[in-house]
Amino acid sequence: MIKKILSISILFSLFVPLSFVHSQTYNYDVGISSQDIFFSRPFGEIVELQPIRIYARIVNWGNEDVFASVAFYGGSELIGTTQEVSVRAAGLADEVFVDWRTPVDDFYITAKIQNVRPGDQNLINNEAQTVLIRPKGDLDRDGIADEYDDDDDNDGLTNEQENQMGTDPLNQDSDGDGVNDNQDFYPNDRTRSQEEVIEPEPEPVEPEPALVEEPKNDPQPKPELTEQPNTEVKNNNQVDKEKDVVKDSEEVAYPNLPLEQKLLTASNVTRVNIELEQIGWGEYRYAFTSDDSAADVDQMNFIWEFDDGFTMKRNGVHAFSRPGVHFVKLSVDGPYGNNITDTEVVSVPFWSFANIYVWALILVVTVLSAISIIFLRSKR
Repeated sequence: MIKKILSISILFSLFVPLSFVHSQTYNYDVGISSQDIFFSRPFGEIVELQPIRIYARIVNWGNEDVFASVAFYGGSELIGTTQEVSVRAAGLADEVFVDWRTPVDDFYITAKIQNVRPGDQNLINNEAQTVLIRPKGDLDRDGIADEYDDDDDNDGLTNEQENQMGTDPLNQDSDGDGVNDNQDFYPNDRTRSQEEVIEPEPEPVEPEPALVEEPKNDPQPKPELTEQPNTEVKNNNQVDKEKDVVKDSEEVAYPNLPLEQKLLTASNVTRVNIELEQIGWGEYRYAFTSDDSAADVDQMNFIWEFDDGFTMKRNGVHAFSRPGVHFVKLSVDGPYGNNITDTEVVSVPFWSFANIYVWALILVVTVLSAISIIFLRSKR
């Protein structure tokens, strides 16, 4: 009888914490982070108006297999169509992608997990966003960034050759005569483009003297002097040489470049990091830092979100009342209308004297033990 009671007590003490901890895990939970979004090119090699492929990696943190779809956004615009994923529990991540053409302006990419089937019990990790991406300029649209391109206008002449010739390295037709600089013999003179060939002056031709018939019976008259034709031939083929007129390089009209001055006064914050300080059981002090050392985080607009439904719009202290694995999300308003986010996982242990459930368990075991002792003594 004693063994039976002790066995029941031990099983009860084991069952309570295990069932409670199991209730804190999610059966259905797929997630994504900003590190799970990447491109077919490194960030530093992304060129404006060029095709690029965007990837997203989806992880199943739950205990059950799930289906879902992923939508990609460039700012607020949907890119392509949503992509379907199926992720096995405790298995490998599933990756999806869409094709896109990069814009001229700065941008960021957002990936959102949608239509999770059978469902998702943790929505806090269903959306992620990249840092702000600034595509490299490409004036001649040849897919090579201007800073690496030695022929910015793609006219067949290098920038160094154009500087030596005095032509515009950013314009294929510097003088605007419709002929490419590389084919133009006078690339700085819009009045001519073909090579001029000066023909040699022809030698003057002397005509043969005219023959005069003399009569047979008449005395020979004095020979008539015939007027000699003017042997001087005017040269109609002489061409006056024109002096090449070279435009001042400051007068050459450069095309408009991207207005990068608009970024000088904008914030440089592109990434935030959550910092936790444990104060007590389930109680933490929450703060964050950014990658811009000059930024004042207290002046930013941000919000803390906790999976127990609590939110706060300032740095401070929050305590989870129940043990288990909890998710914390920080969202900060970015300088371009975007949200800069970071997430953190907080684990609150069950076995702690600060946990009221542990004291409740000790009390139950004590009461059962006392009942067992009283029962055994009454049988004697």
